[in-house]
Amino acid sequence: MIERHQINAAFFYADASWIVSKELNLIKDDINISLAWSELAITQKLPCYVCIGSLQKRGIADANNSQEKLMPGFTIGSLVSFITFKQKSQKNLIF
Repeated sequence: MIERHQINAAFFYADASWIVSKELNLIKDDINISLAWSELAITQKLPCYVCIGSLQKRGIADANNSQEKLMPGFTIGSLVSFITFKQKSQKNLIF
């Protein structure tokens, strides 16, 4: 029997919140991981959330301008969002 797996959402927390920033500074040879995740979220219609607390702790965004500082395809979330996704999933991958 072949099992089909589905990714229902991606949640970016702690230092992973740097990935979603439009202002991520890369050197010329670095892979633009922000753009790669943004394109994946948009093309695959994958809900990608980033923890507002992580954004604020790192100075990436504040309560007034958070969404506009994120790459396209990302949405502000909270740890409550993460717990909700986790409870609805059969498996969770953390990396």
